[in-house]
Amino acid sequence: MLIFLFSLFMVYVLVMAIWGYIDTKKIKDKKLEESERVKNYRNGIIIGWIPVIVFAPICLFFNISFYDIGFRPISLNYNIWFSIITLVVSIGSFAYFILQITSYLASEKHREKMKLEMLKPENKLMYNVVLPHTIKEKKVLFWHLLDGWNM
Repeated sequence: MLIFLFSLFMVYVLVMAIWGYIDTKKIKDKKLEESERVKNYRNGIIIGWIPVIVFAPICLFFNISFYDIGFRPISLNYNIWFSIITLVVSIGSFAYFILQITSYLASEKHREKMKLEMLKPENKLMYNVVLPHTIKEKKVLFWHLLDGWNM
């Protein structure tokens, strides 16, 4: 049964990757309006819940526990080197994110540098499609990101 769930999940991942590629091709050089960006955020929320809607009933019906599908307590007792590397990478990543956030909030120069970076042609898709521009977009994206933390 676990092989079936894994296969189903891999098909979902493959379909989402292909769909994302095609969708990105369609909107790559397009400047989206607020309503289109909000629609994309809402579609992302719905797409993010598809695995829950599909897998939860299957797991309940076949009496598969969260432990069986990989949700286990964090344990660093497996291997000392694995534990050290995991902790170093986690702490380093966290420190980097905190540095980026504080730099952005504290320095006008850093904000301008980031804005110029986002306006480069290779980042056009990210700026025009993904990043929110209005308050409404920011609210919808916030809930989209919050929803992603629940997965």
